[in-house]
Amino acid sequence: MRTFVVVIPTTDHLVGISDITVEDPLISSVICENNNLEALPISPKYNSFVKSPTGIIEKITGNSSFRIDLTNKIDQGESWQLSLAVAHTLHHNNHLQFSNKKNLVLNRINSSVIWASGKINSNLEVKPINFLNKKIDNSIIFFEQCIKNNIPINIVLSHHNENELRQILLKNKFLTKAVADKKINLVFIKTLSNFFKAINLSNILQLRNRSSIFFFKIRQRIKLVVFILLISIVFYVAYNIWQVTHPLILMKENNNYRVLLTNLSAFRQGDFSQRVGAYFFDYFQNIEFNKLNDQISLNFLPYSTTNGLKENCIKINNSFKMHCKITVEATNVGNSKVFLWMLAYDNIIGLNVRKIKLNGKPNIMNGMVSSKETISIDINESQNDKILFFVYGKEFNNKIRVWLLNLSNRNSLLNSTAKRIKSLGFGYIVKKINNIKAVENVF
Repeated sequence: MRTFVVVIPTTDHLVGISDITVEDPLISSVICENNNLEALPISPKYNSFVKSPTGIIEKITGNSSFRIDLTNKIDQGESWQLSLAVAHTLHHNNHLQFSNKKNLVLNRINSSVIWASGKINSNLEVKPINFLNKKIDNSIIFFEQCIKNNIPINIVLSHHNENELRQILLKNKFLTKAVADKKINLVFIKTLSNFFKAINLSNILQLRNRSSIFFFKIRQRIKLVVFILLISIVFYVAYNIWQVTHPLILMKENNNYRVLLTNLSAFRQGDFSQRVGAYFFDYFQNIEFNKLNDQISLNFLPYSTTNGLKENCIKINNSFKMHCKITVEATNVGNSKVFLWMLAYDNIIGLNVRKIKLNGKPNIMNGMVSSKETISIDINESQNDKILFFVYGKEFNNKIRVWLLNLSNRNSLLNSTAKRIKSLGFGYIVKKINNIKAVENVF
């Protein structure tokens, strides 16, 4: 995309444009110097130049208030109007390149300079200026730098100033040669639209009449209202979801698990807010579940105390020789302590993932595993299948032991117990050691 650097010649120095910001339409437009907090004295004139019906910038851009920052001061006069009208039009169509105090042209690639000076009336007619010779003299060094860096220059003036500029060129060999070599392009215009036609951007100047400005403002207000409405809906939905999840969090923190599980079950079948609230609660509990499961590493090791059999107790693809005993090493690979419970059962009847009846005297152990610590658990020998239910938690909780006992005493469903533990933010893993000494995952 072609970009343009607009410079404003004055009788003292060249001025660049460092920023243009659209402001609230209820405040006045201002001109400042290099992001300073103080407005320049010409700001009231600039405000009248911008705001309809006196100004023209609102008719071009649809916006009635701006803050514009310059690289240097402009104290008086009106010849800055042409430069700022060009700059606002280019900025509105994303063709303007900003400057800074040290370097008016920041990007040399595909950029051109617009050196413009003139007054503009409400019909966009460009009027002549005074002190042209002084403004050209102040710009010679800048012109030389641009030509040295192969940056094209457009000198834009009212057609009334053409003869005066031609006379200035005759007295300056550098300018005469630059124009002859087409390094400097002279553009003499009657109206602002003439300039944009001269640089092949005639389509970017689209004036708005009073009715179009009115409807443009209405559309802007509608966009604002719609945005506020959408934000309000988002906050309303978020508030309703929080009203659901917050009590669930409090129930969990207070170990009120029975009511918590009852409410969770009801919310999963409830209205939109309840379902989403239950979903978020389950989602974060699932994160805790995965973290705890990843924190504990289980390693099943065979061993034998019988002489002559010790060397044969090796693990091959999670299987062990029949004469070997088994110990489980539980290692906490994380950086925080973990509480561990293990339930072991013999005499498994009707092994099925959805419905497992567990008979026999339960064997439950529990303890704390510090960070980077390993504990060993011996598994009693049995000729029957054995199921091991490991549960992990950040804190000790007596409820876990009760749930594991109920799993045996009431022939509860393994799936429902596992689901309850996961819903409350605990981790678990279920292993099966069958009667041929092979370790399998039940889940």
